[in-house]
Amino acid sequence: MSAYSLIEYGAMVLDEGRTRPYVEALRQSVSPGCVVADLGAGPGIFSLLACQFGAARVYAIEPDESILVARECAAANGYADRMTCIQAMSTEVELPERVDVIVSDLRGALPMYGHHFKSIADARTRFLKPGGRIIPARDTIRCAPVDAEDAYKKLEEPWKRNHFGLDLSAGNRYTMKSWNHNRFESDHMLAPPADWVSIDYATVTDSDLDGEVEWTIARDGTLHGLCIWFDADLCDGIGYRNSPDLTELVYGRCFIPLAQPVAVIAGDRIHARLRANMVHDDYVYRWDTRVSDASGNVKAEHRQSTLGSGPRSPDTLRKRADTHVPKLREQGQVDRFVLESMARALSLREISEGLVERFPKRFSDWRRALDVVAELSVKYSD
Repeated sequence: MSAYSLIEYGAMVLDEGRTRPYVEALRQSVSPGCVVADLGAGPGIFSLLACQFGAARVYAIEPDESILVARECAAANGYADRMTCIQAMSTEVELPERVDVIVSDLRGALPMYGHHFKSIADARTRFLKPGGRIIPARDTIRCAPVDAEDAYKKLEEPWKRNHFGLDLSAGNRYTMKSWNHNRFESDHMLAPPADWVSIDYATVTDSDLDGEVEWTIARDGTLHGLCIWFDADLCDGIGYRNSPDLTELVYGRCFIPLAQPVAVIAGDRIHARLRANMVHDDYVYRWDTRVSDASGNVKAEHRQSTLGSGPRSPDTLRKRADTHVPKLREQGQVDRFVLESMARALSLREISEGLVERFPKRFSDWRRALDVVAELSVKYSD
């Protein structure tokens, strides 16, 4: 399944604030005869532009089916002989040659999106020629304290106040531990933006980020949380900004709330430590905030983490314990049967017929079983 729909890819193409700088960076970086790798190519816009600017060969790499659109577009634009479309994770790909340019936009609202950093580091090591160029060159993650009553209400109000006379407050302790998208403008900011961390794609290897930020409040208001975004440096002075004082780009901006709003006045100080740590296949975010007056007296202090952003049942926790001895449910037995049958080099029909024989109450005929077998085939087989 694709991380983005074609409608969302289309929105990216139309976002001039994001796409135009990439066009200029490719125009500057791609010389006639060079070789380009496009990571997370989607429907192939950057790959096609690289061909348009004279690349001899372009490797468009994308794990989902949107790469089929890229292949059709390559043929429609006369680039089929120069543009190779590869449906796979870039970390699983072996290219026949080194490339002069790596281009990617593997981000979401922030650069910490899946295994973005790992993919860039791997491609840099295995694909890029010495002296080759990576687009983007650098992302700087920036943040600002915000007076954002509407954004805060979206998280708080459904659980603290409702029209039905119900006590839903149990949900509020989870929503205040979440990072989410929201709209912000310059008048929401209580202090000028500050840099949290900068990611240099020529050297990045670690998925984890950790940094501290401080502000002096510029005007009276209510501190509801922090707005976070990234600004991109693509190459040689070409880039874009996504600050709240500009038109929002397709990525959006993040909001991390405080556990409780804090009334602040000009001269108050905010100190925040922000951390993003990859755990399994997703990020856990932590934010520790301290608000002090001009004399250093602490007005509020909070420690929050997305580890608590959703309920976990005791049964779920029990099954994740290292002492747990699992027993396969029927679905697990079905999956095991299918995978073991695949290892014996049986056809999907033969495996489906075997499922009917082994689990007759679950599958009435082999065609019904085929849906299950086909899904596992797509996931695990070559």
